[in-house]
Amino acid sequence: MTKNRLPIIKWGSDDFVMEFAGEEYKPHEGESVWFVPYLSASDTLTLLETSDTLGEDAIVGLKALRDNILPVMLKIIDSWTWTSALTGDPLGKKDGSKYRPDTAALESLSVDEQSYLIGAYFKARGLTESESDPQ
Repeated sequence: MTKNRLPIIKWGSDDFVMEFAGEEYKPHEGESVWFVPYLSASDTLTLLETSDTLGEDAIVGLKALRDNILPVMLKIIDSWTWTSALTGDPLGKKDGSKYRPDTAALESLSVDEQSYLIGAYFKARGLTESESDPQ
């Protein structure tokens, strides 16, 4: 039987670590992200072009991240259970029983968190090598 639709991919976030003052923290331990396994050619090109910009200049890179990558992230993250690393409050807008990221939630994340989500998306899709699959 041929399947007609791509399944949403669950990705556990236990492996995300932030370091502060020499200590390691796991603010998203026990939390997950559900990725849409579809990225248009245009969005793929945006990510590739923007990733080249990220290494050039910190301010240019951050602007490119905000202007180019965050809109793509809104398309590829179906829902999540992520909470604020500072307060523990849910991030995004509640839609039925799910929380979905919105622009404000993605902009409130650290660069490390945003980079982690992009890398996790590609690992979940099997487009990069992954040491483990934290589903």
